[in-house]
Amino acid sequence: MTTRPLSPGAAATLCASLVLPFLPSCTASPTVAEPPQSSLATPVYTAADDPARAIGAELQRVFAPIAEDRDLSGVVRVERNGDLIAEGVFGLADAETGRPNQAGTLFDVGSITKSFTATLVLILEQEGLIDRDAEVSQYLPGLALGQPVTVRQVMEHRAGLPRDVPEEEEAEVTAEGIVSWVNQQELLFDPGSDEAYSNVGYRLLAELIETVTGEDFPEVLRAKVFLPADLPDARVAGSAMAAAADVATGYEAGPPPLDLRRPSSARASQGDSGVLLSAAQIIDWVEAIDAGRLAQLIPEGEEPIGNVHIRDYDGVSVIQMQGSTPGGGAGVVYSPADGLSVAYAFNISSYPLWGLERSLFRIGQGETLDNLPSARPQPVALEAAHRGLAGRYLHPQFGPIRIEEDEDGMVLEVESLGFRFYLTPIDGGALHWRTFNTVLAKPEGSASLTGDMQLIGSPAQSFELAPAPEETPAEE
Repeated sequence: MTTRPLSPGAAATLCASLVLPFLPSCTASPTVAEPPQSSLATPVYTAADDPARAIGAELQRVFAPIAEDRDLSGVVRVERNGDLIAEGVFGLADAETGRPNQAGTLFDVGSITKSFTATLVLILEQEGLIDRDAEVSQYLPGLALGQPVTVRQVMEHRAGLPRDVPEEEEAEVTAEGIVSWVNQQELLFDPGSDEAYSNVGYRLLAELIETVTGEDFPEVLRAKVFLPADLPDARVAGSAMAAAADVATGYEAGPPPLDLRRPSSARASQGDSGVLLSAAQIIDWVEAIDAGRLAQLIPEGEEPIGNVHIRDYDGVSVIQMQGSTPGGGAGVVYSPADGLSVAYAFNISSYPLWGLERSLFRIGQGETLDNLPSARPQPVALEAAHRGLAGRYLHPQFGPIRIEEDEDGMVLEVESLGFRFYLTPIDGGALHWRTFNTVLAKPEGSASLTGDMQLIGSPAQSFELAPAPEETPAEE
């Protein structure tokens, strides 16, 4: 069974904003050690530091109970003008060995990787090796898209390339390369005429970088970006240097008795995801982007590139980045006006990831969050009442979904995307969709389901999932 995280907003917006670079398959559930007590790192406070002390206490209040429920594991950090205010460290970097997360543990930052890839393209353009307005096929001669597509269009998600390589086709990509696979696909639209988020495009850029430099992508990234940006401990997943680093292992919701399991994938892509950073390094990187230290990812008068966004948080202009993977995610918000930076890096794919940047920024501003989730419902044995929820329904955001039973228990599939999620049976014949902290239930005498969702810092949402008729196969 596979699980892939989605954001809780409107489906079109979420699919464009989340970085879900690949659909994982799952190995058998590991033996999971008990999580250690969470820890809080703070400076030595003086009497004038009560606001900072309150921020540290709020991190503990919000995140420690979720970590105890195994729905959060990782690091949250708050800085102002480069100085640490508070940093909460939670859970296990490796649930099989009991290795705890540390402040310096490295996490896969998902689509934040695109900002590194974009920076590298701009550096190589400065060196005369790449022209963003040249066709990609100029640097990848085997690429045949049927229409002219420029490097700039790929960087800005305006090339019409598919979002992802389907999981079942990753073996082909591993054997033959991303160029060969892309040549077999149709463009979604005429290049430059529209915009559609594409992990495939950034995988192409990584291959382009290797072609023009003659070096492996991780080595080029380290020499031209990590070291000049003063990120010597940054790594790329799957590289030789990553093997010896303190890297967190990714997990997702799974069946009892462990409640977690390790996702796996048929590929190890680069360019779209795979950069490994600590929470502190994530903040260092966003501040380097704002300063234009290596390249201008936020060109004046133009849209930012490389998965960098300018947001308005209640009148405060901030730089925001976010990425998710099958086994966790990371995010950062930086306010250049007052120097406030907040970042998180997690190695469990679960509901705390969704929309967390804004809530964490509010904590950094000294606010106390309300609308916090209750303790996770306890699992019970799978019974006929739970199986009675099986069927096809219309989700208000994701469209047709299917609930069914497989070898692990009850699962939910988002049909349009092919994503599958484990559902935990709980009291009352209900099912708990942990990835979105949503309880699914069937009222007596009703053919519809009800859904009740609670995320961090957001009002609870209730919705109905009406039955959806089975699709009739199209005649050939």
